[in-house]
Amino acid sequence: MVPTGEHRRLYLFRNTLTLDATRYDLLNEDDLFKSSKLGRNLYVVPNSDLRGYYGLPEMLERPRLRLNARRQLLDFYGYGPYFVSARAREHLLSVDPSAFEFVECETVGAKGEALEAYWMMDIARLVMNFDEQASEFITYAERNPEAPDTTTNPLISELIDIRLMAGFPDDHRAFRFSRYIRCFVADEILVDGWIKAGLRGAQFTPLQRPTAAEMKRRSRYIIPTTWYRRLQAERP
Repeated sequence: MVPTGEHRRLYLFRNTLTLDATRYDLLNEDDLFKSSKLGRNLYVVPNSDLRGYYGLPEMLERPRLRLNARRQLLDFYGYGPYFVSARAREHLLSVDPSAFEFVECETVGAKGEALEAYWMMDIARLVMNFDEQASEFITYAERNPEAPDTTTNPLISELIDIRLMAGFPDDHRAFRFSRYIRCFVADEILVDGWIKAGLRGAQFTPLQRPTAAEMKRRSRYIIPTTWYRRLQAERP
């Protein structure tokens, strides 16, 4: 367990914003999903009537994935469900085997040639709460004060400095927050291991004060505007 007061470093895990990251196609998308691309696990967002979904969707057949490398294949594609290489899958399973769901894809290249299989992936762990009193974030209502649903929509628009609840299991290294639906969250062990393994295709947004090294490695880390301005203001 994480001791009370200990700040585990967390990151949003997202695909790189490059042309390479867009060069994939799910060839049988129209026939693949039983009802929708939404995950098959349903939950109700706390303090609302909103419903959310997580995990892989129900599928009727094996996914068929085409990858068209401009320079080289990446290890991570997509916005959820995601597509990961065998090496990426091995790393994720080695760090947190219960956090992910995978389905093997029939994988081909731009000319239809067979490639080493990639895997459709999504997060299978949902975290309902974090320490909101000790954290900093912006809600949907704060960002959209004139919207008609501000009193009924509890979703979070931006995570800035996030603290987990005391007692959060230290082997839970990847998860989704129930009120933040854009990306999944990974901790420093998973992220550092991804970088050290030389895996490609992902960038990471620090959910706490960025380090000097993270500020310099802009190809790996997406520094939120909030933190960038604060750090700029601190310079002499």
